[in-house]
Amino acid sequence: RYDGLSELLGGPRVPGVGFAFGVERVALALEAEGFCLPEEKGPDVYLIPLVEEAVAEAFYLAEALRPRIRAEYALSPKKPGKGVEEALKRNAAFVGFLGEDELKTGEVTLKRLATGEQVRLPQREALGFLLSALA
Repeated sequence: RYDGLSELLGGPRVPGVGFAFGVERVALALEAEGFCLPEEKGPDVYLIPLVEEAVAEAFYLAEALRPRIRAEYALSPKKPGKGVEEALKRNAAFVGFLGEDELKTGEVTLKRLATGEQVRLPQREALGFLLSALA
């Protein structure tokens, strides 16, 4: 019961009740009944800034890609191996790297996680490349 809660928050004295249930328990009950929750699809591309200066660039590139594809980015610089690890955990199709060299040239390095195939191209061409690769 939540008697006294309203008073505690500065309101009038009113009786109250509430309830809660664990979402995990509901999911387990649904699974036991043969219902399966759809698997969450990961991002099409997960952008990794390799240096501090690339964090903002990763944000801007993700924003430019988002109207057409699912794009996420790391909030802080990562080493390439750690970035790939995070992209795999998120079930991303591609990982994109933005390091010092890419910043100087306005490019992005994209790696298809399923095959390891890697390409470096101008950022303005990234959307077209990803759309054709994901089709």
